Amino acid sequence: MLINNLLDKFKAKKGFTTDKQIAYDLSISCQKLSAVRQGSRFLTEKQLFYLSQATNCNYELVILDLLIHKSKFDKTEVVLQILFNERLSHYSYNLFEDYGSA
Repeated sequence: MLINNLLDKFKAKKGFTTDKQIAYDLSISCQKLSAVRQGSRFLTEKQLFYLSQATNCNYELVILDLLIHKSKFDKTEVVLQILFNERLSHYSYNLFEDYGSA
């Protein structure tokens, strides 16, 4: 799941040592952040945008990943996964690089 990589990258970039610091920065509880990491809860689009901007991660891919994991219908999930893979190969670079020039 991309969100855990995004959170880890954010933690490193901010110089944080605990998830508690991330939760405070996102104005959410530590319990919610733990549930996000486990995949049972999700961050808002605004929070994901903030994280993607802070880590120079491609926001389109972050949102596609969110939609994949929120999908309740297998066919939709497959279509979204195909779109995700196409977009990822389109950029053909590290997910955590500046995508403004791509």
